[in-house]
Amino acid sequence: MTKLNRHGLPDKRYGTKGPQQARWLIQDPWHRQLRYKFLRARAQAKFWNQEWQLTWEQYLEIMRSNTNHGRDMDNINLCRKDTDGAWSRDNCELIPRRVVVKRQRHKYEDGRIRRRVNTYKNKEKN
Repeated sequence: MTKLNRHGLPDKRYGTKGPQQARWLIQDPWHRQLRYKFLRARAQAKFWNQEWQLTWEQYLEIMRSNTNHGRDMDNINLCRKDTDGAWSRDNCELIPRRVVVKRQRHKYEDGRIRRRVNTYKNKEKN
């Protein structure tokens, strides 16, 4: 039951809760989930100062080929073939997470492992 305010009208502060599919721009729940994955991945690439060249249509085309996405070791993840390159259609592939985690890391000449560096905050200061 909707709560009423002191004037006897429905109180807008206590509206309907939960998913409101009528307001969604993307009606299909699977496409909606992929859209949020796309937006998170693009924001994460920007945070780590990685170039992002994938459009939503390209991302959707790549991800449609396999529906077993997730964080488990047997699930499929989108990753870059060349980790120094941009996130683009030619540089991305879907591979099992188990393989992604065990990939060879980039190393300096002296053998130390090269860490990811966030240069995004340094850009704002200049």
